[in-house]
Amino acid sequence: MSFGDVPWASLVTPSLTTVQGPAYDLGWTAAGLLQERIAGADRSPQTVVLRTALQVKETTPGPVTARQEAFA
Repeated sequence: MSFGDVPWASLVTPSLTTVQGPAYDLGWTAAGLLQERIAGADRSPQTVVLRTALQVKETTPGPVTARQEAFA
């Protein structure tokens, strides 16, 4: 599993499951928070949540069914 679109992912077999994140928004948000901190903003730490997308591929199997558990 990988976070982000790594350039070598297409070379991996089985295909690699990835979590896609908004790289631009992540950088923009981090830069804004850093600028506020440098400017002397007296704030407590905060949590910022950005939307991600899970792209399931061959490295992540689906749920185990009762029949599969019986043969494990």
